[in-house]
Amino acid sequence: MMPYINKWPKVRWFLTVMNHGAASIFTALRNNESGAKTKFLSELVRIMLKYPWCAGVDIDLERGGGYENKDAANILFHDIYQTVKAYNPAKLVNICLPGVTSVQGSVGGENWCVYADLDAYCDTAAIMSYGMAWAGSAPGPVSPRDWLVGVYDYAAKVMNPQKISMGLPGYGWEWQIYANPADLDQTYRGVSLTYYAAKIWAEGGYNFTGNAPPQPMIPWLAYWDDYDQVPYMLPQVYDYAEGGDATSREAPIIGETYNRRRYLTCYGKTQKAEFGTIYIDRDGEPDRYTEGVVIGNGSVIGANSVVVHDIPPMAVAAGNPAVVVKDYITNRLEQVRSG
Repeated sequence: MMPYINKWPKVRWFLTVMNHGAASIFTALRNNESGAKTKFLSELVRIMLKYPWCAGVDIDLERGGGYENKDAANILFHDIYQTVKAYNPAKLVNICLPGVTSVQGSVGGENWCVYADLDAYCDTAAIMSYGMAWAGSAPGPVSPRDWLVGVYDYAAKVMNPQKISMGLPGYGWEWQIYANPADLDQTYRGVSLTYYAAKIWAEGGYNFTGNAPPQPMIPWLAYWDDYDQVPYMLPQVYDYAEGGDATSREAPIIGETYNRRRYLTCYGKTQKAEFGTIYIDRDGEPDRYTEGVVIGNGSVIGANSVVVHDIPPMAVAAGNPAVVVKDYITNRLEQVRSG
């Protein structure tokens, strides 16, 4: 590092400390498991002592969980900031934050992050406003324009804008969608690549046969999405259709539009219910209601009748269930009649 530091003395060099997206590490630090946070804070001081040329530390902690973790996360960042400033007030703290558009507005489950709360615990903040689509997601824009604008507007409103740096991706993704990743012994569909590499794919410099002889006449579709401000290329495309292009559909499938794209959506859930002993089994015929009278399953309940519906579960837990329930109802009716 020293040749670069000496060559560019005006550049501020930070020591980056990250958890590489391991949720267990963030959790251990946040909850001080086995003294993890205490050790972490002392290590920050140790490495700043070891590298005195550093301007400070760059804290990149990701996968911190949901909104229920935000108070503990705030305390962690508070303690980091105070530890650095106690060591040397001139040292700086930069924090890397996931892109969110509101409180609990993360598209990736990082709702522990509340910009307004963390503003006081940093000198600068780098907003990671990229990665809306990633290796484990469906194909889509890495940084769609409308999402970026939402992140920018929210961050500038609740944090000191002078502290903020925003991110733009310098990469793309290649997603395979012809098989489930698990069937290919893969964890995710996506593999990251640079824009330059993507350009070579589009120009035929790379092939789809593992560098074996190129496949002849591979059809492909490439276009620029002017709304999201991103390029797309779909290799080996023989036809292209959206869900809304279906010639027919049956309920419960419905046609919907989301972010300007047409989808076929099916909302439904089949629940498998398991019951214990059933003491009363109705025939499923619906009740009929006529002028204050309920008629159903062979019984008639008049307008002045009393319906007992609060039989506790313990009432049928012992003895003859029918007798127990009958005695309970008799007692309740006596209580109702006596006021």
